[in-house]
This record gives sequence, C-alpha cells and structure tokens, in this order.
Amino acid sequence: NPTVALNTNGLTLNNHLFVDTDAVFQTSGLQLTIGGNFTLNENGTLTTGSNTVTLNGSNSILSGDFSSSPFNNLTLSSNANITLSEDSEIRINGLLTISSSASLNEDSGGNIIDLRGNVVNNGTHLSPSNSSTTGLQFNGSSQQTLTGTGVYGNVIVNNSTGLAIQNNITINRRLVLNSGGISLTSHQLTLGVDAE
Repeated sequence: NPTVALNTNGLTLNNHLFVDTDAVFQTSGLQLTIGGNFTLNENGTLTTGSNTVTLNGSNSILSGDFSSSPFNNLTLSSNANITLSEDSEIRINGLLTISSSASLNEDSGGNIIDLRGNVVNNGTHLSPSNSSTTGLQFNGSSQQTLTGTGVYGNVIVNNSTGLAIQNNITINRRLVLNSGGISLTSHQLTLGVDAE
C-alpha cells in the first residue's frame, strides 16, 4: 500500500489533505495542522501516534471513518468551522479541544463522535436534532472530564465511572445517561429550549 510518513518535522497544510483508498498516512507522533478539508477515503489509514491534529479551516469538512483510524488529540483552533460529512465517524483517544469561536458541526443526519479521553470546549458543538445515538459519546474506562464554557449538542454518557463537569455548560440537544452519571459539584448545567 502507498505510505507517506513524517520523519523529522511536523506538517502544516494551508489547504486539503486527502488519504486515498488503501493509502497510509503516518504522522509518527509529529504534529499535523490542516487548513482545508481532511478526507480519509475508504480503507485509507491514518496513524497518529501520540500527536495532536489541529484543524483551523474557516469552512472545512472532515470526511471518512476515523473510528478505525482514531485521532490521539484533536484540536479545533480559534475561529475554525469544521463540519463532519454524512456517515463520517470519529474516535479520539486523547483530548478533544474546541477553541474559542470554533465550531464542530455534525451532518444533517448526525455523527458519532467517540470520546475515550477528555474534552475542553470553549466554542460550540452542534447536533442537528435530538438523538440518543449520535453526538458526543463519552466512552472512556475511567472518569472523563468536560472543561470550558462552550455549548453542546447531544451528549451521551456510556462510562460507568461517569463524567465530571468542571465549568458551567449549556446542552442544547439531548442528554443521555446510558451508564454512569454526571458530577456537577458546584457548576451549573443549563438545558436549552430544544433540549431533553
């Protein structure tokens, strides 16, 4: 299979990255920044190691099955506006960061965002409608944390050790507690007008 590997330095792209069918892109633990669309075609493979992938496009699309090629850390930089394409699914083993004025948008049919680590959100996560299956899924094996003053769409907790909220937050769609609970301590959870 055709393979591209970063060896010494990280890579910053001002435009798009396309990993074709059966191709392999290895970051070798080095940082990757993408200013345009990021497409992982069918049977393409992304190997990240311990790196952070940063998306900073102002109107960019994240497309592909990133559940079998998971991100380590994924960061949306300030003012990034990232939309997941139809049927795209992502898994993040480390930290998801949505910076101030950034937006992570699901497709009109919703997307699964499989979180095994923590979230720092000072921007916006948008779900198109209330759902018990699509949205931010907290699927970790130890307690996960949600930090920042951002806004959320669907939030689904599938973690028996629970989710710790470390700031006042707003959920505008559905909150689902399949396994484990939410620890608010002294923080406030606000449900928007369409929430349930």
